[in-house]
Amino acid sequence: MDIYKEIAGLRADVSSLKTILLDLTKAVSTIHCENYKREKRFLNAQEAAVYLEISESSFHRCKEKIPFVKKGKRFMYKVEDLDHYIEKNAVSADKKIDFTNVSKFKVYATA
Repeated sequence: MDIYKEIAGLRADVSSLKTILLDLTKAVSTIHCENYKREKRFLNAQEAAVYLEISESSFHRCKEKIPFVKKGKRFMYKVEDLDHYIEKNAVSADKKIDFTNVSKFKVYATA
C-alpha cells in the first residue's frame, strides 16, 4: 500500500511542476514580447505572429485587419498596431456565447 501513496505523491509533484512550467512559459513569453517592444518598432509577419502568440497561418488569415507599412516587398507591422488589434479583439470572460445556431458536429470513430 505504500507504493500507492508514493505514486500519489509523485503525481502531485508532477502536477505542481506542470504549473511551475506553465507560469515560467508565460513569464518568458511576456519578457519576449516586452523585448520586442523595446528593441523593435516594426515586425515582419513571422515576428508579428510570434508576438501575437498565434501560428503564421492564423496571422495570414487576420493580417488584413492590421495596418501595415510596406518596405520594398516586405510588409511590416507596428508593435502598437498589434497591441491595438489584441485590445480590439479581446472577448470578455462574462460574455455569453450563443450556441443555438451552431450546426451539430459529426463525430467519427477511430480504430
